[in-house]
Amino acid sequence: MTFLELCQELVVELGIGGANDAGTSPTTVTAQSGQLGRVVRWIAQADLDINNMWRDWTYLNTVYSESLTVGTITAPVHSGSEIVRKWDYDSFYLDYDTEDAVSLEWMPWKDYRRIYGPGAHLTNSQPSAISIDKGGTIYLNEPPDSTYTLTADFYKQPIKMTTSADNPDMPDNYHRIIVAGAAIKYGFKVAAAEVIQGLTIEYDTGLIEMQSDQAPGFFGEGISEDDQGLVMSIPGMG
Repeated sequence: MTFLELCQELVVELGIGGANDAGTSPTTVTAQSGQLGRVVRWIAQADLDINNMWRDWTYLNTVYSESLTVGTITAPVHSGSEIVRKWDYDSFYLDYDTEDAVSLEWMPWKDYRRIYGPGAHLTNSQPSAISIDKGGTIYLNEPPDSTYTLTADFYKQPIKMTTSADNPDMPDNYHRIIVAGAAIKYGFKVAAAEVIQGLTIEYDTGLIEMQSDQAPGFFGEGISEDDQGLVMSIPGMG
């Protein structure tokens, strides 16, 4: 469902006054006020809340692929529109799609700086290790001697939906979780305990199912292995 369709489904779900059951209200997410304005905000925030629960949702996985410059020890920044939130450190390769593919060893920045940082890198050669500094710059252990293609997987920073045609990043079959999360926000806003109780069951069940499918380190208790401490409670009224 699009952002607009999610808003329309929430309106039907809640039976908001002045709307209809045909799923045609609102007609846009732009410049809405009153209850419909809250619907738009609740849907956008519910989607963002879910996306921010784990940094390693599978559906947020994106591919970095850039050509290295001979003699330059840093790699190009990602040229796509996505913002890197978390790298998969085991996924860095040179010329991954060729028979000469080379896996690069990941080094924590402190180790890289201790081993390679202080000295000059005078000889161009095939890199064998990689690191990333605190500012996000990718460093090779040696300046490349060829224009290798550097590839890696990363998890992108989720972006709040803003236009009617925007689509959630999560798979379509989990979109009802967004509606349930937004409805819970409504329940807190109007102190409707029955709404909170009923939709919380759907929200929790759907979220556990999606975590089992889309969170690689999920143990069944709502914790992704790499992201313990990032657990967020069921969204409040917002």
